[in-house]
Amino acid sequence: MRANKGQGHLFKRNCMYYVRYIEKGKRICKSLQTKNREEAEKKLNDIRTLLQVKTKEELAFRIGEVKELIRKTNRIELSDSWEKYLKNPTRPNSGKATLAFYRSYWSKFINSLNVKYLDEITEKITHDYMGKVFAKVSGRTYNSTLQALKLVFRILSPDINPFDKLKSKPSLSISKKDFTEKQIKDIFDLFEEPDFDIMHKEEMHLLFMIGRWTGLRLKDCALMKWQDIDLKRELIQIKPYKTAGKKSIIIPIHKTLLSALNTKSSISGRKNRSEYVLPEVANRYNYNPSGVNKDCMFVISKAGIKSEISSDANRARAVCEYGFHSFRHSFVSFCAKAGVPMAIVQTIVGHGSPAMTRHYTHIGTETLRAAIRKL
Repeated sequence: MRANKGQGHLFKRNCMYYVRYIEKGKRICKSLQTKNREEAEKKLNDIRTLLQVKTKEELAFRIGEVKELIRKTNRIELSDSWEKYLKNPTRPNSGKATLAFYRSYWSKFINSLNVKYLDEITEKITHDYMGKVFAKVSGRTYNSTLQALKLVFRILSPDINPFDKLKSKPSLSISKKDFTEKQIKDIFDLFEEPDFDIMHKEEMHLLFMIGRWTGLRLKDCALMKWQDIDLKRELIQIKPYKTAGKKSIIIPIHKTLLSALNTKSSISGRKNRSEYVLPEVANRYNYNPSGVNKDCMFVISKAGIKSEISSDANRARAVCEYGFHSFRHSFVSFCAKAGVPMAIVQTIVGHGSPAMTRHYTHIGTETLRAAIRKL
């Protein structure tokens, strides 16, 4: 009866059947306690089955040892984890601002831990940490934190991710209020005060002017480039970052903003100026957008505008009624007050559904320019 080497064979001695096989490197010879060939072959098959099971168990054990050795050899120290993430070819090709967010969330997480290696992070650790996060921030910030940490961990450890069982939280949002004319005056009067101090004060002043007279979002204002501006034709043509399909919108430049932009252009000089209208603010926004936003909130607060309202049972912290985005709401309100048709306003600020967009694509530059002049 033939079989693979080491899996046993029968032989007969003194009319009794015996089996010889190898187990764990040792040669075994034992009596099968039968003189019947058929019965002996059945017992041999049972022994072979047992040997195969033991061999698989031994193989699995050895494989486990090898995997553990590989794991220990390739362990990622938390101090090196962000650099490992950046160098990993499978990570998403995120922009500078997004990477800055991810790095901020990841640094806060690993700095809160008492472990050295990535594989020491357990589900309990992640669940406890995210529980503390949720107690301090809004649902929206909690979800963005969780999304970032899940992603970084998945890239660093594709097989095991202790964040996987954590789910997103309901995210409530409160729309920003529009500024009144008096509030806007108070904001710009603040920049005229010599004792008022803020990082990149002159550029922040112009940032607020752009927001005031264009209705653009903070990111679009902070990262506006000179190529978006035609000072001779007095037009801004820009692709808002949030607009679906990145469609360009055209904004006639109000005379107040035009004067400020002409001054900025002449001071910086065409040859030596940065591609950004606000280079210091833009560089900071690309690295730390939340810092720019906090400075905007600081300005609003120093102007005497109460921004926060008390938190309720559904939110972890107080929310802001006013912010830089309030300029966008104010722009629309002032246009409506000046009698500018809503179709024109929607064209300028880039609002509206595809059907509405098709409805007013015929609106020309001069119509838009006249609308701005009414303000």
